[in-house]
Amino acid sequence: EIVSKTWVVQNSGDEPWPKLTFKFTENSCSKGKNKNQGVNNNTSGTGGGYSSNSEVVPSLEPIKKEIFVPALAPGKVAFVTVNFKLPKKCGMYESTFRAYCPGKQKWGPHFVGRIKVVEDLSKESADIDHTKQ
Repeated sequence: EIVSKTWVVQNSGDEPWPKLTFKFTENSCSKGKNKNQGVNNNTSGTGGGYSSNSEVVPSLEPIKKEIFVPALAPGKVAFVTVNFKLPKKCGMYESTFRAYCPGKQKWGPHFVGRIKVVEDLSKESADIDHTKQ
């Protein structure tokens, strides 16, 4: 089963944004570390508040590991949608993306998608947790 997560990003600044590439980054769980980072609900502009998350959450693999976003003029909005294949085991899963501008320079905050699989997928039941943006 496939599930989608969409972030709405807005250029709230005075300067145009370049074309961006959102790339999947390995979650800390897959690297054996205990330090996931989430981002608060402020995803506009190039800033964003980070919040620590001490729990280890298994990585949720996206179908595409790179998502391309066109250049944005000030005040304009883009929708960044990522599709995921749901894991078969119950539990919380997380996927983190980072935006890069041409030249591979990091751009803005991390974007975190988290889902909670509540039943065996053979029963085709999953619950999406939108508490992490």
